Amino acid sequence: MTPADIVQAQLDAYNARNADAFAACYAPGVVVAELATGTVRCTGIAQLTQAYRDQFARWPGQRARVVHRQIAGELIFDTEFVTGVPDRPDAHVVAIYQVRGGLIERVWFSPRF
Repeated sequence: MTPADIVQAQLDAYNARNADAFAACYAPGVVVAELATGTVRCTGIAQLTQAYRDQFARWPGQRARVVHRQIAGELIFDTEFVTGVPDRPDAHVVAIYQVRGGLIERVWFSPRF
């Protein structure tokens, strides 16, 4: 799979609310951080899986779609439109995925909430 394929696979699993399929797209030592501040949201596959399992349960109607995708080798730059979070407006989010060895090793997100 190409880096774009693995990023799309995790987005498809995200929209299907499948935490196991989602996590299967990530490297064991994955780091998820905020783009602007560098604040780490989670590290490691266990933490990522649990964080998204909780999120999927809390917001079952949440979905994301790619508005724009740019590919630069192992980096995938997505502008995503996120919907379905109760009491919060739909919003554009920037996500940068670093893919190595067929898995996502690092993700940076713009603030959403």
